[in-house]
Amino acid sequence: MQLISNTSRVRVSALSAGLREMSVVNLLGLITAAYISLGIIYLIALGDNPIEVFQSFVFAFPQFIALAMLLVPAWALVLLCVGFVWLCRIRNMDLGKLREVMVAIVYCTVFTFMFSLVKNKLPLVNSFWADPMFTELDKMLHFGMNPRDFLEWLSFASTRNLSTFYFNGWVFFATYLPVLLVAFDTSKQRARTFTLLWAACWVVLGNFIAVVFMSAGPIFAGLLPSISPSDHAAVMGMLARDDASMLHSVRDVLWHAYAEDQSQAASGISAFPSVHVGMATVVGLYILRLGRDLQTVLPAAPLRHVVRVTSCLASVVIVGVFMVLSVYLGWHYAVDGYASVVVMTGLYWMMQRRVQRDSAFFGQAYAA
Repeated sequence: MQLISNTSRVRVSALSAGLREMSVVNLLGLITAAYISLGIIYLIALGDNPIEVFQSFVFAFPQFIALAMLLVPAWALVLLCVGFVWLCRIRNMDLGKLREVMVAIVYCTVFTFMFSLVKNKLPLVNSFWADPMFTELDKMLHFGMNPRDFLEWLSFASTRNLSTFYFNGWVFFATYLPVLLVAFDTSKQRARTFTLLWAACWVVLGNFIAVVFMSAGPIFAGLLPSISPSDHAAVMGMLARDDASMLHSVRDVLWHAYAEDQSQAASGISAFPSVHVGMATVVGLYILRLGRDLQTVLPAAPLRHVVRVTSCLASVVIVGVFMVLSVYLGWHYAVDGYASVVVMTGLYWMMQRRVQRDSAFFGQAYAA
């Protein structure tokens, strides 16, 4: 039995080590291929026509571009392109590296579009049932009050500006974080770790846990019978404001895609757990990891302290801002964000533990 156990551990560790040796682009391609394959099986099992699934992928890119033009102003797209070209010149990227970046862009776009197709079908597997539970759980955790009521001080700000920041500040990193890792991260191990964590955020939070605890979120109060507008009066009041047009537009796109069973980019409704906060947590953990790794090469103790404090503060601010806005704008319950932080931090910790165990195991094997 001990021999079998050791043999199995060797195989698992060897597989893990093989993945760690894989380039970031190849790892991203492997993840994308696996997710698309499983996603297609899932969609066909739910009754989708295979030809229609293929057509959905054909229209993925124009749909994504149209959505980007709706949410992101033209000047931001121009600034993003200029900044990317400038960074590429600083890194002196050759054609091979640029080719890897372009391939990563395709992988990420297709991956996130498949996520939309899968997510949009989750209500066929499990109906929206958990909104009343999360509403009450929010109150239990926040002294008997809806946590949204604590955020009314944000009402002085333009709802449109907050919505624009919320979407624009999130969607690029959520969709293309692996592209940035391929392009600019000099540590292959770090880049592979956070590529895996990026995919886990989409799939674990947005698919597996979401389908078990199907919920829509306060912003859909009145559209689903399980969500009472009276329980979310503050969100309903915000939606009645003249500057809430963007919230209405995005909500209507999501609702029509769900109600009419339309397959399109960025469709799908689920509140718990929050992929918004989950991906902010991934970015925050990445900043923490960068700070930790940078400390090991800095010669002066004061500089190491500054890097440590700065990376910690930046991580907390990023996660905190998206946590607060997700609740204020009505997309999520507070517990959605809490759960996402716990799950993503736990997954990262397990990944790090796995790397340490594998390194120690192979070190002992080589010594023997």
